[in-house]
Amino acid sequence: MGFFAFLCNLVDKTPAELLDLYGMRDVQEKSFDTIKTGQNGRRLRTSTELSNDGRLFIQFLALILNSRIEHVMIDKGLYETYPTRKLLIESLTPIRSIERPNRERLISEVLKPQREVFEAFGIEIPLQCRPKKRKSSRPAKKAKTISLS
Repeated sequence: MGFFAFLCNLVDKTPAELLDLYGMRDVQEKSFDTIKTGQNGRRLRTSTELSNDGRLFIQFLALILNSRIEHVMIDKGLYETYPTRKLLIESLTPIRSIERPNRERLISEVLKPQREVFEAFGIEIPLQCRPKKRKSSRPAKKAKTISLS
């Protein structure tokens, strides 16, 4: 077991509050690491300042989405089923939307694992995507009556 020393000049905070502040710093550092590595943010590779600003803005939006996904996965216990955000997102890839001119849009059926992810994020599934109750081709069995006399 190790020790942890934390020196600070904030005298109006309790040790628990200071530790929470330090934990938030760690989250922020990990977020910037996500921008640099996970979102290819080391080099901007842009020729104008306007495109540079646009790329930074898109990376910022992506960071917000990543943080929200992370937060929901922790709160709803999704890490037990999906160990990474990538696996969670990949589980949703079988869902397809087909749009044809002058016709109704078709969306594939959403299966139970996908429904659980949607419910965790508070996303309502359209009626046309909900599983359809399958009718059995077999006729229903009639109950036998037994006389006890």
